[in-house]
Amino acid sequence: MLISAINNYNTYINYPNNKPRTLYTPRNVLCCDSFQRSNVISFGAKPRVPKKLQDIFSPSFFKKLMKEGIPCAYTGVKLIPKEDFSTLEKLGTLIYPIHVDIGYLQRFDPNYFYKFEQEILETLVKSHEETPEKNAFQIIRGKRKGAEKNLRIKQLNSLNRLLIEARALPKEDYINLRSTVLNHINQLTEQKVNTLGLDPATLLRMLEKMNCKDKKLENKLKRIINNIPTTDNSTDAYIVSNSKKYTSTPLMSHKISIAILSKTVGSNEHFWPQERYRTEAKGKKQPFMLSILTTHYINQLKGNMLPDEFIKKYRRFKVKENMQAHVDRLIEIHDKWETKDPKMAEVLLKYILAYKYETEKHSKLVKINIDNFIAKLNTTSKGAERLKNADTQVKKELNL
Repeated sequence: MLISAINNYNTYINYPNNKPRTLYTPRNVLCCDSFQRSNVISFGAKPRVPKKLQDIFSPSFFKKLMKEGIPCAYTGVKLIPKEDFSTLEKLGTLIYPIHVDIGYLQRFDPNYFYKFEQEILETLVKSHEETPEKNAFQIIRGKRKGAEKNLRIKQLNSLNRLLIEARALPKEDYINLRSTVLNHINQLTEQKVNTLGLDPATLLRMLEKMNCKDKKLENKLKRIINNIPTTDNSTDAYIVSNSKKYTSTPLMSHKISIAILSKTVGSNEHFWPQERYRTEAKGKKQPFMLSILTTHYINQLKGNMLPDEFIKKYRRFKVKENMQAHVDRLIEIHDKWETKDPKMAEVLLKYILAYKYETEKHSKLVKINIDNFIAKLNTTSKGAERLKNADTQVKKELNL
């Protein structure tokens, strides 16, 4: 959202006592990015500043979308509204005993969880049925030994596979990578290092520095490295990580459940990194920045990566397919709002168009298909006019 100031802009309001009062718009308020005569449309004596995309795609707009049950644009997992999660944390709804905790988590659709989080929940449910007297922390701690053994074996298997596939690298690159991988293997085998100490990012950085000419091989090695079990993708790693973390008995169920749910809290993510936007905007007018809805976890994971870099690095998320599924859901919500909330439907129509244009502008891999949606709008004169007006504004602000 663009934030700017309107200096010395006074509005006079007549109150019942006929004493005019002056309202001053302070600095750093959410408003239009400029106040120029050319932008003002007059209706009688009251000026109106046309709202720009940055203003209408507001936090309240995204909150309303999340309440409709929108999936993460990158992973497809269903988003939990931030305000709902914050309320949950404050109220302490997820708390000892475990059956209350599990009961609450089971009310969520499985689509709210990543695969390994579903596995954790299934583990808690099954173990609770077998040993109802145990709480969540006792269940997790009781599985630590087996989880750590499994995690070690899976990590060793991934590293051995990496060594085998890396033989196709140039000799010098292979020797350097082999030295680092063997060091990890030896430490895991001799149990000199905790299983959580294995950081795949180190191996990825090594691979990137090699500037491998065989991109197919490079991507294959990256996939192997990204699939090395960590707390972000492995049930065993989660159990190892959390079996020591929570020691406060009254809150242990609450904390474990919050940890499961926290990864799927909704978040606004800039499809094109903000740093790139700022670089492009030097000496120019501030460009439109497309925000899309993802989970907080994915937002942090993507960071300043370019869209196509993220798609290639995390192929397991199936980003291209999920971005299309995301816009398909947006279209369903638009059709619903068209009768129940026409004003918000207008905003959503512009957002869908901006979503398509901006993603295809900044990505060579993502192609968004909204042909059926456009064809449906064009079946009526009113729909065609709505589409034309929305498309004109979006293209103008996106400089298309």
